[in-house]
Amino acid sequence: MSIKHIHKTNFYSDIFEENTIPSVYKNFKLKHQNEKFSELVIKKMPAAKVYAFELIPDYIDLKIKDGFICNKSFQKFGYALELNAYNSVDDYIKNEFKTSFRKNFSRIKNKFESSFNVKYEVFYGDNITIENYGVLMKSLHTMLKKRFQERNDRNLVLENWEHYLSITFKQVHEKKASLFVTFCDEEPVAISLNYHLENLLYSAIASYDLDFSKFSLGNTIIYKLVEWSYNNNYEFIDLGYGNFNHKQVWCNKTYSFENNIVYKKSVYFGKTYSIFIKYKNLLVNYLISKKVNVLYKNIKGFFKTKNKKNLTNSLSLQVMKVNHLTENDSKNLAKINFKEQNYLFLRKSINDFIYSNKTHIDNVSLYKSNIENSFYVKGLKNSIKITVIKH
Repeated sequence: MSIKHIHKTNFYSDIFEENTIPSVYKNFKLKHQNEKFSELVIKKMPAAKVYAFELIPDYIDLKIKDGFICNKSFQKFGYALELNAYNSVDDYIKNEFKTSFRKNFSRIKNKFESSFNVKYEVFYGDNITIENYGVLMKSLHTMLKKRFQERNDRNLVLENWEHYLSITFKQVHEKKASLFVTFCDEEPVAISLNYHLENLLYSAIASYDLDFSKFSLGNTIIYKLVEWSYNNNYEFIDLGYGNFNHKQVWCNKTYSFENNIVYKKSVYFGKTYSIFIKYKNLLVNYLISKKVNVLYKNIKGFFKTKNKKNLTNSLSLQVMKVNHLTENDSKNLAKINFKEQNYLFLRKSINDFIYSNKTHIDNVSLYKSNIENSFYVKGLKNSIKITVIKH
């Protein structure tokens, strides 16, 4: 058997996606509990001189086996919700948030639910078919692509999408994973893929349709996670890493991800390697604190946008208020179905109109001008004109 010098493992993926724990550890439990994770399976490690475990959340209590040395270093922060102190999602919100946030969140959530034909559904167990699964995962993939293109950022989930697509259906049926879905007129507009480990829920992959950005669906996703967790006796929700605003707002616990470098005393370069990892993490976090990563994204985005403009003609939409369309005005325009594929590029503007005018989507109509490249959106009391501008 050949021996690797260094074996690297993503601890976070192993414990949630595979429900395994590396064989070099002998104790593993949540820090506030006495019982071990009973659902975890010991994962035998390949022969190596040094084991490098990335992304170990510090809310898990780990003990290394005898004969090994473990050097730890900080990697990044994670966000979580501890639910034990409260009895319901409303109790959590009442105690964890200021009055201004509670009122604003309630107002936007109510506006969303009164503006569209909304349905919330949790797929957990055998209540999902392979056909529905394919539709939902395709929607989640599309949402993630659009979201990270807008952020001009890479996403490891997208880069490993086939892996998630191949394993998640089985995990949902085995109740090791779930899909929380928000539907508008039977169309998924927000999805969270979660992993379950005893009374711990990890929201691993979540996204929403950017056309609904006014309605703060990121907050609604977490609200539904918390509500379901209380109803099903879950005590802890892990939101993972990534400094998205809704994570920072909802969490009542910030924890640390650590690197563990594990080796035997006889391995002379184990300590040297652990020092290298420690200072590498320090450097990365220092550069992030100075927003060097933001500068890099902006520069990359500038050249990407410039190249895109050179290759293709881009479109922009100009939106302006107009006098409310009368029935006579409407006769001179062609009424069209704004849900058709050809007109989906108008959907964000239509949704923004719905948000601003507190109207239901069933009371909104779209008309196309026959003499100019313009569209008119008509509600019960107000109207807007959308002009398509080619560059």
